[in-house]
Amino acid sequence: MINIQQAGDAESPVLRIIQAGDGAPFVEGPGRVFIYHIGIKTNGEIAKLVRAHDKGGTIVLDRSTEAFAVMPQTTTDLLEALPKGCRIVVLCQNHDYVRAVRALGDERLTAIFMHSFVRTLYNTQRRTRLDDLIARRRPDASPGKLFTCLLNRPRTPKIVVFGWLKANGYLEAGNVSFRGDPAARDGGRLDEMIAMARFQFPSFAAEIDTALSAEWPYVNFEELEKESFIYSVAIPAYDTPVSLVVETEMAQNFERYTEKSLKVLMAGHRAVIAGNAGVVGLLEDLGFTLPGFGTTYDSITDQDVRLRMALAEFDRYMKMTGAERRDFVEGTWEVCLENMRAFTERASAVMARSFRELAAACERSRWSSPPEAAVPEPSAWLRASRSAA
Repeated sequence: MINIQQAGDAESPVLRIIQAGDGAPFVEGPGRVFIYHIGIKTNGEIAKLVRAHDKGGTIVLDRSTEAFAVMPQTTTDLLEALPKGCRIVVLCQNHDYVRAVRALGDERLTAIFMHSFVRTLYNTQRRTRLDDLIARRRPDASPGKLFTCLLNRPRTPKIVVFGWLKANGYLEAGNVSFRGDPAARDGGRLDEMIAMARFQFPSFAAEIDTALSAEWPYVNFEELEKESFIYSVAIPAYDTPVSLVVETEMAQNFERYTEKSLKVLMAGHRAVIAGNAGVVGLLEDLGFTLPGFGTTYDSITDQDVRLRMALAEFDRYMKMTGAERRDFVEGTWEVCLENMRAFTERASAVMARSFRELAAACERSRWSSPPEAAVPEPSAWLRASRSAA
Protein backbone atom coordinates (compact mmCIF):
# COMPACT_ATOMS: atom_id res chain seq x y z
CA MET A 1 0.00 0.00 0.00
CA ILE A 2 1.24 3.50 -0.76
CA ASN A 3 1.76 5.31 2.51
CA ILE A 4 1.53 9.06 2.96
CA GLN A 5 3.51 11.01 5.49
CA GLN A 6 3.19 14.70 6.16
CA ALA A 7 6.50 16.47 6.11
CA GLY A 8 7.58 20.02 6.81
CA ASP A 9 4.70 22.49 6.67
CA ALA A 10 2.44 20.19 4.65
CA GLU A 11 -1.05 21.24 5.61
CA SER A 12 -2.24 20.28 2.19
CA PRO A 13 -5.47 20.36 0.19
CA VAL A 14 -4.40 16.99 -1.18
CA LEU A 15 -4.15 15.60 2.34
CA ARG A 16 -7.61 16.86 3.13
CA ILE A 17 -8.89 15.12 0.02
CA ILE A 18 -7.31 11.76 0.75
CA GLN A 19 -8.30 11.64 4.40
CA ALA A 20 -11.94 11.26 3.32
CA GLY A 21 -12.58 7.61 2.44
CA ASP A 22 -14.30 4.38 3.42
CA GLY A 23 -11.25 2.17 3.62
CA ALA A 24 -10.43 1.37 -0.01
CA PRO A 25 -6.70 1.83 -0.70
CA PHE A 26 -5.59 4.67 -2.92
CA VAL A 27 -3.10 2.46 -4.73
CA GLU A 28 -1.57 -0.96 -4.18
CA GLY A 29 2.17 -1.49 -4.23
CA PRO A 30 5.30 -0.61 -2.24
CA GLY A 31 6.41 2.91 -1.67
CA ARG A 32 6.58 6.00 0.47
CA VAL A 33 5.11 9.33 -0.55
CA PHE A 34 5.79 12.65 1.13
CA ILE A 35 3.51 15.60 0.39
CA TYR A 36 4.57 19.21 0.70
CA HIS A 37 1.93 21.86 0.10
CA ILE A 38 4.08 24.56 -1.53
CA GLY A 39 1.25 26.98 -2.37
CA ILE A 40 2.82 30.28 -3.39
CA LYS A 41 6.31 29.60 -2.06
CA THR A 42 9.13 31.11 -4.10
CA ASN A 43 11.17 28.96 -6.46
CA GLY A 44 14.16 29.32 -4.15
CA GLU A 45 12.17 28.13 -1.15
CA ILE A 46 10.90 25.14 -3.09
CA ALA A 47 14.38 24.14 -4.25
CA LYS A 48 15.63 24.44 -0.65
CA LEU A 49 12.79 22.22 0.57
CA VAL A 50 13.60 19.57 -2.02
CA ARG A 51 17.33 19.74 -1.37
CA ALA A 52 16.80 19.20 2.37
CA HIS A 53 14.55 16.17 1.90
CA ASP A 54 16.53 13.18 3.22
CA LYS A 55 13.80 10.60 3.48
CA GLY A 56 13.97 8.98 0.05
CA GLY A 57 10.84 7.97 -1.84
CA THR A 58 8.50 10.17 -3.84
CA ILE A 59 8.22 13.88 -3.07
CA VAL A 60 4.84 15.31 -4.05
CA LEU A 61 4.92 19.09 -4.42
CA ASP A 62 1.29 20.12 -4.17
CA ARG A 63 0.63 23.37 -5.96
CA SER A 64 -2.91 22.45 -6.92
CA THR A 65 -4.06 25.84 -5.63
CA GLU A 66 -1.73 27.72 -7.99
CA ALA A 67 -0.10 27.67 -11.40
CA PHE A 68 3.58 26.81 -11.86
CA ALA A 69 5.48 28.73 -14.53
CA VAL A 70 7.64 26.94 -17.11
CA MET A 71 11.19 28.07 -16.37
CA PRO A 72 14.51 26.48 -15.36
CA GLN A 73 13.90 27.22 -11.67
CA THR A 74 10.80 24.99 -11.73
CA THR A 75 12.16 22.23 -13.97
CA THR A 76 15.90 21.56 -14.36
CA ASP A 77 16.80 23.36 -11.12
CA LEU A 78 14.44 21.04 -9.25
CA LEU A 79 16.23 18.07 -10.73
CA GLU A 80 19.59 19.48 -9.66
CA ALA A 81 18.26 19.94 -6.10
CA LEU A 82 16.80 16.44 -5.94
CA PRO A 83 18.57 14.13 -3.45
CA LYS A 84 19.72 10.73 -4.63
CA GLY A 85 17.07 8.06 -4.32
CA CYS A 86 14.14 10.50 -4.68
CA ARG A 87 11.77 11.55 -7.40
CA ILE A 88 9.38 14.50 -7.64
CA VAL A 89 5.74 14.71 -8.65
CA VAL A 90 4.45 18.27 -9.11
CA LEU A 91 0.70 18.87 -8.90
CA CYS A 92 -0.37 22.14 -10.53
CA GLN A 93 -3.07 23.92 -12.53
CA ASN A 94 -0.89 24.87 -15.51
CA HIS A 95 -1.30 22.57 -18.51
CA ASP A 96 1.74 24.17 -20.19
CA TYR A 97 3.91 23.16 -17.26
CA VAL A 98 2.65 19.58 -17.33
CA ARG A 99 3.50 19.28 -21.02
CA ALA A 100 6.92 20.93 -20.59
CA VAL A 101 7.94 18.63 -17.74
CA ARG A 102 6.83 15.52 -19.56
CA ALA A 103 8.78 16.64 -22.63
CA LEU A 104 11.98 16.56 -20.55
CA GLY A 105 11.71 12.77 -20.47
CA ASP A 106 13.36 12.51 -17.04
CA GLU A 107 11.87 9.75 -14.89
CA ARG A 108 12.79 11.66 -11.73
CA LEU A 109 10.41 14.57 -12.42
CA THR A 110 6.72 14.19 -13.26
CA ALA A 111 3.96 16.81 -13.45
CA ILE A 112 0.25 16.15 -13.13
CA PHE A 113 -2.65 18.51 -13.71
CA MET A 114 -4.58 18.85 -10.47
CA HIS A 115 -6.99 21.67 -9.64
CA SER A 116 -8.02 22.15 -6.02
CA PHE A 117 -10.88 24.48 -7.02
CA VAL A 118 -12.45 21.73 -9.12
CA ARG A 119 -12.75 19.70 -5.94
CA THR A 120 -14.03 22.67 -3.92
CA LEU A 121 -16.66 23.65 -6.46
CA TYR A 122 -17.66 20.02 -6.99
CA ASN A 123 -18.50 19.77 -3.28
CA THR A 124 -20.21 23.16 -3.35
CA GLN A 125 -22.44 22.13 -6.24
CA ARG A 126 -23.33 18.84 -4.53
CA ARG A 127 -24.60 20.79 -1.53
CA THR A 128 -26.66 23.13 -3.69
CA ARG A 129 -30.36 22.51 -4.35
CA LEU A 130 -29.99 22.41 -8.11
CA ASP A 131 -33.70 22.70 -8.90
CA ASP A 132 -33.94 25.86 -6.81
CA LEU A 133 -30.88 27.28 -8.51
CA ILE A 134 -32.28 26.48 -11.96
CA ALA A 135 -35.54 28.21 -11.04
CA ARG A 136 -33.60 31.36 -10.17
CA ARG A 137 -31.71 31.35 -13.46
CA ARG A 138 -34.38 30.31 -15.97
CA PRO A 139 -35.11 32.80 -18.78
CA ASP A 140 -38.42 33.96 -17.30
CA ALA A 141 -36.94 34.68 -13.86
CA SER A 142 -36.67 38.40 -14.73
CA PRO A 143 -33.34 39.26 -13.06
CA GLY A 144 -32.91 42.80 -11.85
CA LYS A 145 -29.43 43.16 -13.35
CA LEU A 146 -28.02 42.25 -16.77
CA PHE A 147 -24.70 40.70 -15.77
CA THR A 148 -22.30 39.73 -13.00
CA CYS A 149 -18.65 40.83 -12.86
CA LEU A 150 -16.79 40.06 -9.65
CA LEU A 151 -13.36 41.68 -9.42
CA ASN A 152 -11.23 41.24 -6.35
CA ARG A 153 -7.64 42.42 -5.95
CA PRO A 154 -6.56 45.00 -8.54
CA ARG A 155 -4.60 42.81 -10.90
CA THR A 156 -3.76 44.54 -14.12
CA PRO A 157 -6.62 43.26 -16.33
CA LYS A 158 -9.13 43.86 -13.52
CA ILE A 159 -8.12 47.49 -13.24
CA VAL A 160 -8.63 47.83 -16.99
CA VAL A 161 -12.04 46.13 -17.03
CA PHE A 162 -13.34 48.06 -14.05
CA GLY A 163 -12.36 51.30 -15.80
CA TRP A 164 -13.93 50.09 -19.05
CA LEU A 165 -17.24 49.29 -17.34
CA LYS A 166 -17.29 52.67 -15.63
CA ALA A 167 -16.34 54.58 -18.79
CA ASN A 168 -19.16 52.89 -20.70
CA GLY A 169 -21.75 53.52 -17.97
CA TYR A 170 -22.27 49.79 -17.31
CA LEU A 171 -21.48 49.56 -13.60
CA GLU A 172 -25.03 49.94 -12.33
CA ALA A 173 -26.45 47.66 -15.04
CA GLY A 174 -24.78 44.64 -13.46
CA ASN A 175 -23.73 43.15 -10.14
CA VAL A 176 -20.18 44.47 -10.02
CA SER A 177 -17.51 44.41 -7.34
CA PHE A 178 -14.00 45.80 -7.34
CA ARG A 179 -12.47 45.47 -3.90
CA GLY A 180 -9.18 47.16 -4.53
CA ASP A 181 -6.26 46.42 -2.22
CA PRO A 182 -5.50 48.97 0.52
CA ALA A 183 -2.34 47.08 1.46
CA ALA A 184 -1.00 47.45 -2.07
CA ARG A 185 -1.80 51.15 -2.03
CA ASP A 186 -0.26 51.71 1.37
CA GLY A 187 2.80 49.63 0.54
CA GLY A 188 3.53 51.53 -2.65
CA ARG A 189 2.99 48.47 -4.85
CA LEU A 190 -0.04 49.88 -6.60
CA ASP A 191 2.06 52.30 -8.65
CA GLU A 192 4.03 49.35 -10.04
CA MET A 193 0.80 47.55 -10.89
CA ILE A 194 -0.60 50.59 -12.70
CA ALA A 195 2.62 50.91 -14.69
CA MET A 196 2.37 47.25 -15.63
CA ALA A 197 -1.28 47.69 -16.65
CA ARG A 198 -0.32 50.53 -18.99
CA PHE A 199 2.48 48.41 -20.45
CA GLN A 200 0.40 45.24 -20.92
CA PHE A 201 -2.74 47.00 -22.17
CA PRO A 202 -1.52 50.10 -24.03
CA SER A 203 -4.78 50.72 -25.90
CA PHE A 204 -6.68 51.08 -22.60
CA ALA A 205 -4.93 54.17 -21.23
CA ALA A 206 -8.18 56.12 -20.92
CA GLU A 207 -9.96 53.24 -19.18
CA ILE A 208 -7.11 52.87 -16.68
CA ASP A 209 -7.35 56.58 -15.91
CA THR A 210 -11.08 56.16 -15.36
CA ALA A 211 -10.48 53.30 -12.93
CA LEU A 212 -7.96 55.34 -10.97
CA SER A 213 -10.38 58.24 -10.65
CA ALA A 214 -13.05 56.00 -9.09
CA GLU A 215 -13.43 55.27 -5.40
CA TRP A 216 -12.45 51.77 -4.26
CA PRO A 217 -13.68 49.39 -3.00
CA TYR A 218 -16.79 49.28 -5.16
CA VAL A 219 -19.65 46.84 -4.53
CA ASN A 220 -23.20 47.51 -5.70
CA PHE A 221 -24.89 44.43 -4.24
CA GLU A 222 -25.29 42.85 -0.81
CA GLU A 223 -22.42 40.53 0.04
CA LEU A 224 -22.67 37.37 2.07
CA GLU A 225 -19.95 35.70 4.09
CA LYS A 226 -16.59 35.33 2.37
CA GLU A 227 -16.79 31.57 1.78
CA SER A 228 -20.09 31.80 -0.04
CA PHE A 229 -19.00 34.85 -1.97
CA ILE A 230 -15.90 33.14 -3.32
CA TYR A 231 -17.20 29.65 -4.04
CA SER A 232 -20.98 29.68 -4.19
CA VAL A 233 -23.25 30.69 -7.06
CA ALA A 234 -26.45 30.30 -5.01
CA ILE A 235 -26.21 33.95 -3.97
CA PRO A 236 -27.98 37.09 -5.25
CA ALA A 237 -24.83 38.37 -6.97
CA TYR A 238 -25.26 35.60 -9.56
CA ASP A 239 -28.96 36.19 -10.20
CA THR A 240 -28.22 37.47 -13.69
CA PRO A 241 -28.09 35.71 -17.08
CA VAL A 242 -24.52 36.64 -18.07
CA SER A 243 -21.04 36.83 -16.54
CA LEU A 244 -18.07 38.93 -17.56
CA VAL A 245 -15.16 36.99 -16.08
CA VAL A 246 -11.72 38.51 -15.63
CA GLU A 247 -9.30 35.70 -14.86
CA THR A 248 -6.33 35.94 -12.52
CA GLU A 249 -3.91 36.31 -15.42
CA MET A 250 -4.09 37.59 -18.95
CA ALA A 251 -0.45 38.09 -19.88
CA GLN A 252 1.28 35.00 -18.45
CA ASN A 253 2.25 31.61 -19.83
CA PHE A 254 -0.36 29.88 -17.68
CA GLU A 255 -2.74 27.77 -19.69
CA ARG A 256 -5.26 27.36 -16.92
CA TYR A 257 -8.66 28.33 -15.61
CA THR A 258 -9.55 29.17 -12.01
CA GLU A 259 -12.73 29.03 -9.97
CA LYS A 260 -13.76 32.31 -11.60
CA SER A 261 -14.47 30.58 -14.91
CA LEU A 262 -15.80 27.37 -13.39
CA LYS A 263 -18.41 29.25 -11.36
CA VAL A 264 -20.16 30.67 -14.43
CA LEU A 265 -20.79 27.11 -15.63
CA MET A 266 -22.22 26.19 -12.22
CA ALA A 267 -24.36 29.32 -12.35
CA GLY A 268 -25.93 28.56 -15.73
CA HIS A 269 -24.53 31.77 -17.21
CA ARG A 270 -23.57 32.76 -20.70
CA ALA A 271 -20.08 34.19 -20.32
CA VAL A 272 -17.27 36.18 -21.83
CA ILE A 273 -14.00 35.09 -20.22
CA ALA A 274 -11.05 37.46 -20.33
CA GLY A 275 -8.04 35.35 -19.42
CA ASN A 276 -4.86 33.90 -20.81
CA ALA A 277 -5.07 32.57 -24.35
CA GLY A 278 -6.71 29.15 -24.49
CA VAL A 279 -8.81 29.29 -21.31
CA VAL A 280 -12.09 28.85 -23.20
CA GLY A 281 -10.63 25.90 -25.07
CA LEU A 282 -9.69 24.22 -21.79
CA LEU A 283 -13.27 24.48 -20.56
CA GLU A 284 -14.57 23.13 -23.85
CA ASP A 285 -12.17 20.20 -23.55
CA LEU A 286 -13.95 19.30 -20.32
CA GLY A 287 -17.26 19.10 -22.20
CA PHE A 288 -18.65 22.50 -21.26
CA THR A 289 -20.06 25.02 -23.74
CA LEU A 290 -20.00 28.81 -23.55
CA PRO A 291 -23.19 29.65 -25.44
CA GLY A 292 -24.24 32.88 -27.07
CA PHE A 293 -20.92 34.66 -27.30
CA GLY A 294 -18.23 34.30 -29.91
CA THR A 295 -14.91 32.98 -28.60
CA THR A 296 -12.45 33.85 -31.36
CA TYR A 297 -10.69 36.15 -28.88
CA ASP A 298 -9.53 33.05 -26.98
CA SER A 299 -6.81 32.26 -29.54
CA ILE A 300 -5.33 35.78 -29.77
CA THR A 301 -1.82 35.82 -28.32
CA ASP A 302 -1.56 39.58 -27.75
CA GLN A 303 -3.33 40.27 -24.43
CA ASP A 304 -4.23 43.85 -25.34
CA VAL A 305 -5.94 42.77 -28.54
CA ARG A 306 -7.49 39.73 -26.84
CA LEU A 307 -9.05 41.84 -24.09
CA ARG A 308 -10.30 44.42 -26.59
CA MET A 309 -12.00 41.65 -28.61
CA ALA A 310 -13.50 40.01 -25.52
CA LEU A 311 -14.98 43.29 -24.31
CA ALA A 312 -16.34 44.02 -27.79
CA GLU A 313 -18.22 40.70 -27.62
CA PHE A 314 -19.63 41.63 -24.21
CA ASP A 315 -20.50 45.12 -25.49
CA ARG A 316 -22.58 43.53 -28.24
CA TYR A 317 -24.79 42.01 -25.54
CA MET A 318 -25.04 45.25 -23.60
CA LYS A 319 -26.19 47.14 -26.69
CA MET A 320 -28.99 44.71 -27.56
CA THR A 321 -32.56 45.92 -27.31
CA GLY A 322 -34.71 44.43 -24.58
CA ALA A 323 -36.39 42.10 -27.06
CA GLU A 324 -33.06 41.01 -28.55
CA ARG A 325 -31.68 40.32 -25.11
CA ARG A 326 -34.71 38.18 -24.16
CA ASP A 327 -34.29 36.15 -27.35
CA PHE A 328 -30.58 35.78 -26.61
CA VAL A 329 -31.21 34.48 -23.10
CA GLU A 330 -34.05 32.19 -24.17
CA GLY A 331 -32.16 30.76 -27.12
CA THR A 332 -29.13 29.80 -25.04
CA TRP A 333 -30.92 28.45 -21.98
CA GLU A 334 -30.80 24.74 -22.83
CA VAL A 335 -27.02 24.77 -23.17
CA CYS A 336 -26.67 26.67 -19.90
CA LEU A 337 -28.95 24.15 -18.25
CA GLU A 338 -26.82 21.27 -19.51
CA ASN A 339 -23.70 22.92 -18.06
CA MET A 340 -25.39 23.18 -14.66
CA ARG A 341 -26.72 19.64 -14.62
CA ALA A 342 -23.49 18.07 -15.85
CA PHE A 343 -21.11 20.10 -13.68
CA THR A 344 -20.57 17.51 -10.94
CA GLU A 345 -20.16 14.68 -13.44
CA ARG A 346 -17.56 16.55 -15.48
CA ALA A 347 -15.74 17.84 -12.42
CA SER A 348 -15.65 14.31 -11.03
CA ALA A 349 -14.11 13.04 -14.26
CA VAL A 350 -11.36 15.68 -14.05
CA MET A 351 -10.53 14.74 -10.47
CA ALA A 352 -10.59 11.01 -11.17
CA ARG A 353 -8.17 11.42 -14.06
CA SER A 354 -5.78 13.47 -11.93
CA PHE A 355 -5.75 10.91 -9.14
CA ARG A 356 -5.29 8.01 -11.53
CA GLU A 357 -2.20 9.75 -12.88
CA LEU A 358 -0.95 10.42 -9.36
CA ALA A 359 -1.43 6.77 -8.47
CA ALA A 360 0.47 5.69 -11.57
CA ALA A 361 3.29 8.13 -10.82
CA CYS A 362 3.64 6.73 -7.31
CA GLU A 363 3.60 3.15 -8.53
CA ARG A 364 6.35 3.84 -11.07
CA SER A 365 8.78 4.98 -8.39
CA ARG A 366 11.94 2.88 -8.37
CA TRP A 367 13.22 4.68 -5.27
CA SER A 368 10.44 3.84 -2.84
CA SER A 369 12.25 1.69 -0.28
CA PRO A 370 14.85 3.68 1.67
CA PRO A 371 16.37 2.15 4.79
CA GLU A 372 13.75 1.89 7.51
CA ALA A 373 15.94 3.84 9.92
CA ALA A 374 15.84 6.88 7.64
CA VAL A 375 12.09 7.34 7.85
CA PRO A 376 9.66 7.15 10.78
CA GLU A 377 6.70 4.85 10.35
CA PRO A 378 4.19 6.56 8.02
CA SER A 379 0.42 6.54 8.29
CA ALA A 380 -1.74 4.88 5.66
CA TRP A 381 -3.35 6.94 2.90
CA LEU A 382 -6.82 5.64 2.15
CA ARG A 383 -9.60 6.92 -0.05
CA ALA A 384 -13.04 5.77 -1.11
CA SER A 385 -12.93 3.60 -4.23
CA ARG A 386 -16.03 5.30 -5.62
CA SER A 387 -15.31 8.81 -4.37
CA ALA A 388 -14.83 11.84 -6.58
CA ALA A 389 -11.11 11.58 -6.00
